[in-house]
Amino acid sequence: IEVSANIDLSLKGLHVSFTGLTLSIGSMSLKGGGRVYYGDHLAVVASGKTQITSLYVKGGEASLGIGSLSADSGLSLYIGSYTQVDAALNLHISSLFVSYAGFSGGLSSLSASGKAHVYLSDVVQVSASASLTLSSLHVSGGGINAKVESFSASAEGYLYIGENTEFDASGSLMLQNLYFSGFGVKLDIDSAHGSGKIELTYSTTSLSVNAAASANINGFNLETAGTKVGFNKLSITGGAFVVTSTEELSITGRGYLSLNGLTVKLTLETGSSVQATVEALSLKGSATLSIGDTLQAQTTVSLSIENAVVPGIIAVSQLSIDGAGSFSLDKQGVFAVKGKVNWEVSSDRVISHGNVDLDATGHLSLSDKLHFDLTVDSAGGHATIYLQIPSVATLDLEHLVAPAAGTLTFEFTGSTANGEVYLDNSLDATWSHFAVSAFGLTGALQNFEGDLHVSFQVQGNSAAVHLTSSKGFSLQGSAKEPILYMFYVDGGLQMSPGSSADVTVQLIMSDVMLPPDYVELDVHVNGGVSGIFGVETLRVILNNVATSHAYLKFDKNNVGETTIDFNPAEMISNMQLFFRGVQLWPPQDWFNVNSTVILKAKKTGETTWSYQSIGVEPGDQVTFMAKILHSGENIESNNQDSGVTSLAGNGNYLYEFVWGDGTPIDSFSSENKYFTTTHVYENEGTYVARVNVYSSQDNSLIGSSVIEVNVNSPGLKMSLDVSPSPSYVGQEVTITAKVNSQNGNGNQQENKMLDFLSATGSSRYTFTFS
Repeated sequence: IEVSANIDLSLKGLHVSFTGLTLSIGSMSLKGGGRVYYGDHLAVVASGKTQITSLYVKGGEASLGIGSLSADSGLSLYIGSYTQVDAALNLHISSLFVSYAGFSGGLSSLSASGKAHVYLSDVVQVSASASLTLSSLHVSGGGINAKVESFSASAEGYLYIGENTEFDASGSLMLQNLYFSGFGVKLDIDSAHGSGKIELTYSTTSLSVNAAASANINGFNLETAGTKVGFNKLSITGGAFVVTSTEELSITGRGYLSLNGLTVKLTLETGSSVQATVEALSLKGSATLSIGDTLQAQTTVSLSIENAVVPGIIAVSQLSIDGAGSFSLDKQGVFAVKGKVNWEVSSDRVISHGNVDLDATGHLSLSDKLHFDLTVDSAGGHATIYLQIPSVATLDLEHLVAPAAGTLTFEFTGSTANGEVYLDNSLDATWSHFAVSAFGLTGALQNFEGDLHVSFQVQGNSAAVHLTSSKGFSLQGSAKEPILYMFYVDGGLQMSPGSSADVTVQLIMSDVMLPPDYVELDVHVNGGVSGIFGVETLRVILNNVATSHAYLKFDKNNVGETTIDFNPAEMISNMQLFFRGVQLWPPQDWFNVNSTVILKAKKTGETTWSYQSIGVEPGDQVTFMAKILHSGENIESNNQDSGVTSLAGNGNYLYEFVWGDGTPIDSFSSENKYFTTTHVYENEGTYVARVNVYSSQDNSLIGSSVIEVNVNSPGLKMSLDVSPSPSYVGQEVTITAKVNSQNGNGNQQENKMLDFLSATGSSRYTFTFS
């Protein structure tokens, strides 16, 4: 069937029907010449304005219907092995459908301004040089299935669906409910809007979204032969988003990007599949993120991620990089940070969180030894870092300040019975809290400087410790070896460069469930050492001891044997030895072994004396008692001098009190071997009160003693009590929080578990105090 005219063509009510063919045209107007042909295909061509209504064709397995079609210029309509409509100027279609062997397609409406193009086959392509709107487009057959509920573009609209998907406009665009399957791909998009070119490229392992201007995509799902990718919402301004799924989740982005509710199917090396999820991701500039056995992230401007999980491998509660920077963390605890980074990450091997502003590398590793190091670049910075290898080792470093470049190192080799510890702070860093635990060894280190090498051996009921420092060492803090309460450092340790100290402790025990029968201590010091250390029942205080040796042996109730190998004056001023009686357990009542003078204090009017430190309020009157002891005397006993053996002649002693607060020294003469006086501390602070006792016969120093006075304003103070203490492995203990009021009365308060933190396996408690 063929109808043509070289100028104008107009017809109405054309109907042709014969064997195997039906053609019906309600009306047709072709201006400027045109041609209608139907045989093995349908073709309509017109050079001028064209209007067609109620066009219907059926022949063989093919059928075509057009409710209405109009074009202002240059129409070309072809329907055969494919469907194509072109117009040189403006195209409007209503109710187009086409069907032939194995293929069907159509649309409810289309309106295109300017030059227009429609192509429906194994791909879908619709474009307009100006505005474009369409609704209810669908194509199926040849292994593809495509649907679009609606699409609109304010200028230069373009829609392509096939082996890739693209929709763009020089102005604004809007897409609703796109579905496509074909080429081994299933794609589903609830909605999209934006401006400029938006291109989706997909393969068996990746998805790429490129936005020339802005793109907002909602309800996205992509499935290929190798992966599944979905997200709730993606927004990009002038950038791109690429997600790759192999054994790990890899995300690359640039521009301004935010992403919510990402899910990605990963195929692990074992061949099993898991679904990785990302709750939220945002970035500026260029950024990359890789989540697998190693977590890696970097950005030129900023990056933030929340609740990213690869099941069985890693969980990222949050990670943010503010400014240009990078972060990496592997399953062995090796990490690197650059810039302002905040993170909280957990896996079956490593639990970590941190907040840093520095360029540094470090790691917490465990092989033949526990090793932690933090190496900072020249800029310095600050950091809070927590690393844990579950059930093995923990490092907790809070508010570190690094002034410049250097390395902070902690190493532990061996076990609690035989091992070595190495500390080095060439970083010259300070911190508010630094705690390490591994294999039962625990330590809380506060602002140590220099280096320290410690080797120790525990065998049976004896322990030997060797300490050396090549650069010099200064520690504020404590550490304790828990087996049989053997050895501890409490309150700090200072060593000169090249100095060393050897400490040997032995407990002789007839029953492991009872206190030791006696304790032996052997101390060798070389090169200048200060600090406090000992075992549970013994405390040794060194004050810049250069080269000395002391051996002591204590029986169960008092001092059994004492040999001190340096002169008494040096002993009194440089070394103090204390022993707690073991008639009761836990031990109580300190014995001052080598000092012939003790100093104790109490608030005036109270009955309980303090021997090492006392807490008072500004303006409180404090009573001090200085006392000369004989060997082995319990400092709790004999507040008077009755029954005390004479030490240095008959009476006439000079008591010199140095208060430590800048007030004048008070001196008193007495015939008694004790003296009591009072003093008032007016200002808050920590003061060391000291008494020096001299013989008035030859002005020789008999002894000295000190006590720490902590002056604080009234207020509530919280404490934690543990019972029983000490406790044993496997024993149930009760931990009680108390608040102490001004008068010292303890008020036990209710404690209540708030929640359980599944990521770290810990419970958070809340304590409420009245």
